Amino acid sequence: MYLSPTTHDWQLVSHNSQAMAIPCTNVAAERSPVSHYVFMFPEDIAREILELSARAHRDMAPQLIKLNRQVQRWIEPVLYETVHLVNILKALRFIYAIRTKPPALFTRVKYLTISFCVGTDLAYQIIPHCPRVRELACWVPNVTSIPGFTNLNPQHLLMHLNSGNDSGRMKPDFGQVLYSSVTRLAFTDPCRVWTHWEGFSKLSNLTHLKLEWVYPCPFEYKHILSDILHSCKHLKILLLMLGLPMLRDPVIAIPSGLDVMGDPRVVVIQMNRVFLVSERADGTNPRLWKKAEEILSAQYEKVRVKAK
Repeated sequence: MYLSPTTHDWQLVSHNSQAMAIPCTNVAAERSPVSHYVFMFPEDIAREILELSARAHRDMAPQLIKLNRQVQRWIEPVLYETVHLVNILKALRFIYAIRTKPPALFTRVKYLTISFCVGTDLAYQIIPHCPRVRELACWVPNVTSIPGFTNLNPQHLLMHLNSGNDSGRMKPDFGQVLYSSVTRLAFTDPCRVWTHWEGFSKLSNLTHLKLEWVYPCPFEYKHILSDILHSCKHLKILLLMLGLPMLRDPVIAIPSGLDVMGDPRVVVIQMNRVFLVSERADGTNPRLWKKAEEILSAQYEKVRVKAK
């Protein structure tokens, strides 16, 4: 099966097709021992079919680009909508594309994941070229020092803090443009320095927040959690990821959000490899948030039943 443009329409040519089709009237085709059928589409319909195919089957997109230059112009923006740079090789290939393709192509990047192994130096060569990212997951250290990073305006943001970026003294300015449109915010923070942060009230659009914590919950944790719950007016879920190393007693029960704060919006999930790998590969980790929303619904139901 292949595509070929005519003067006004596109032909989808299928060999030995059993589906309803318009028979090809080309004499050479009629003499061929292989039966041919031609589907005629206006250009806008052909483009929509190809773009939908590329989005539904991303592994197919590079092959579609090879059909011809017109298809390449249609599909390349779709191909670059979602960029997961999970290793150095993929990062280097993306940087090569940045250097050889039109800059406007990279303004189409909507979903960007940069793994820790990519490193800050390569991230410096990537982030400034993707100014319209809607979902960003960045695991590299010192990310806030990258030119243009704090001027990004994503809706979903995951940042990784560790000793490499001096997280012990890092206090994000939630008044920056970077956070102005964020609805879903997540920090992977082994040092748990968020207990010293201020200004959560500036996150006016925040609905989902993920933090890491220890158990049992120290007093200062409860104090800042209470401040977050009261300050973020639109917050729906405050997700606390409980790390396995903190569980000294293997038989200890993992507390619910209701146990910790008495607020059904607080959801506690034990950190595990499945969620960690998913987050590093997909950035925003939809599987984790789906699990959190299931727990949230159960907690609200528990509150509703108790109130009767």
